[in-house]
Amino acid sequence: MQYRWLAAILAFFLFGPALAPAAASRLTPLDEATTFAICEYVDDAGIVDELIDSGVEVVLRGYFKWGSDPADWEPYADGVARLHEAGLPVIGGFTASSFFRYEDGTTDEQFADFVTRDAGGNVVILWDDNGAHYASSNPAVVDFLLEHARRQVEAGLDGFHIDEPQYIQSPGWNLGNEGYDDYAVAAFRDYLWEKYPDYTAADWKNEFDIDDIATFQYRDYLAAHGWADVPFFSFLTNPLFFEWEPLLQWFDPVRLFTADPVAMYSENDFHGHATRRYLEQLTDGIQDLAAEYGRPLYSCVNGISPFVDFQMTFILAPYPLRWSFVDWFRRGREASRELLGRDAPLIYFLDWPTSMEWYSGLSEQQKIDYIRVNSAEAYASGVFYAFHFKNYLQDIRTNGTHDTVFHLIDWFKVHADYYHGLTEHPRRREVVVPDRQIAPTLWYDPETQFALLHLINHHYPGTHIEPQTDVAATVPIGGVLSATLISPDFDGEIPLAFETNDEQTSLVVPSLEFYDVVALEYETVTPPDDDDDNDDDNDDNDDNDNNDDNDDNDDNDDNDDNDDNDDNDSPSAGKAGDDDDDGGCGC
Repeated sequence: MQYRWLAAILAFFLFGPALAPAAASRLTPLDEATTFAICEYVDDAGIVDELIDSGVEVVLRGYFKWGSDPADWEPYADGVARLHEAGLPVIGGFTASSFFRYEDGTTDEQFADFVTRDAGGNVVILWDDNGAHYASSNPAVVDFLLEHARRQVEAGLDGFHIDEPQYIQSPGWNLGNEGYDDYAVAAFRDYLWEKYPDYTAADWKNEFDIDDIATFQYRDYLAAHGWADVPFFSFLTNPLFFEWEPLLQWFDPVRLFTADPVAMYSENDFHGHATRRYLEQLTDGIQDLAAEYGRPLYSCVNGISPFVDFQMTFILAPYPLRWSFVDWFRRGREASRELLGRDAPLIYFLDWPTSMEWYSGLSEQQKIDYIRVNSAEAYASGVFYAFHFKNYLQDIRTNGTHDTVFHLIDWFKVHADYYHGLTEHPRRREVVVPDRQIAPTLWYDPETQFALLHLINHHYPGTHIEPQTDVAATVPIGGVLSATLISPDFDGEIPLAFETNDEQTSLVVPSLEFYDVVALEYETVTPPDDDDDNDDDNDDNDDNDNNDDNDDNDDNDDNDDNDDNDDNDSPSAGKAGDDDDDGGCGC
């Protein structure tokens, strides 16, 4: 991966003047951007005007290839050129999971070759009687998708949102009975052979009941044992079940709420191995295009993944807004770092159709509340939020969110330094905010002795966020010299009174509407305790980390005074509004 950028840079200097768009050098580097818009598509001159006027820095999914659309690229060329002129990179994309009969002039023979099968060898039709999932182990599928990528590069797009390469064999479809095409079962045989290189013929027979690994075919194996109709039912008796995929893969809701993308790409099972290989081939191909065309091309996946340049994934935050997703965002950052071996921008967005459909059912004020709370919590957690401009369900020009989105984009850009280069404080869990309906986070720069306390309001008693006053907070930072309150909810800055000693500082925030930030300058800082040094290693087990001592009270949540809408509460994050606990909002 690291050598492909060197190749791209060399190609730029050798051939760049002939190949690179004139505006490319003026585009905002993606890892320096603070504000992002998701907008499908940029063939609308009016929405391009809005994107430019908003001051947003990167446009995501400005084009997306699904089915046979578009018929041509002409409607997008002007929008992309105008956005480039304003300095905005435009990320395109394509589905890596779904293929449609006769798409782009393909034949019936190609359809039969490109799509996957069930364990009986039958095509699994999913979309309007003419769509199915790709056979992702087929090299012709990778070539077909990279040809789409080439066309987007030639149209001026700057990268790709690769949608759902990890869901080819998802049990969410057809009870998981797909992914058994000839290419996949051949790759499975090779996977087993490479995983167990020292196995003898007797080992294969004793461990997996395989007569001859050289001629092994998994579909035939399932049929011979009576497991082909519903392979899931073989998990107790099939010795190859967990070699094929983990049991957790069969439960989409669990998989989503546990947020474990690392397991999804694990080499411990064939599904993870095949998914890694498929995505690596696509991202390698995109970087080959970058070298060929002499300009950077970014790639991401819908979901936290390896091999990509930046991360982009869905936000599951439900409505009403009593839940904090700070831990969810933190686990996302950690999974990204584990998969990539480095930090990379991580952007959350409202995906569709599912999340966007229920968002579309909110009132205008509820949509505004949703954007203000969830964008604040994302930024306060060290990730980014993609502000929604347009898709077939919602349009910023007509849904009442226009002014709010423009204001927030401007505010986060003005305060961009707060959201780059800081580190989450190792003693963040010692922040004390007596009201658990407030989510705190704490970030700092030890070199400049500067820290930020973020406070997000989740007090949602019914139909709207209710502002809070005189919010007391204590932070584990001593020797504070100044405390200044800023917020997108009011203009200017407010100096705060505080009490400080060598170990901690206490202060009172006069009002909290949606989101406040307290900037702290200090001269000393208390070193973290030895136990806190390993705090990040245990985050995956911390669903309600500030309130671990009160976990015994979780069974009584149904009796909480503010839980009028428990049916809408999500099990994936800490709940704000639980009066039994204190010290944070499940963060």
